[in-house]
Amino acid sequence: MEDILSLIFSLFHWNAAQAEREAAQRVADDAVRAEQLRAAYKDWLQHYGRDDTPGNYERWRREHGERAELRWLREDEAKRRRRRGSEWHTSSATTTMLVADQ
Repeated sequence: MEDILSLIFSLFHWNAAQAEREAAQRVADDAVRAEQLRAAYKDWLQHYGRDDTPGNYERWRREHGERAELRWLREDEAKRRRRRGSEWHTSSATTTMLVADQ
């Protein structure tokens, strides 16, 4: 019984740690995405020979940035699914080994 409770506690702890890792990864992804948007905006300014005037970034982001953000969100979600899949197989194998040891 104690082994089962230990296993349940371990899985709960692993899930909490996993949620923290995913939250930290989302923050990092958001920072990278913001930097990529700024770089794309500056490239757009140079390409069209425009100045960075107040409100121009917000207008550009509404008109052009949403497509890039949606593409990056889809890519991020695909990465998360792949990551979760590989972690699930790893944790599933570990759980199977722990249960088999009992």
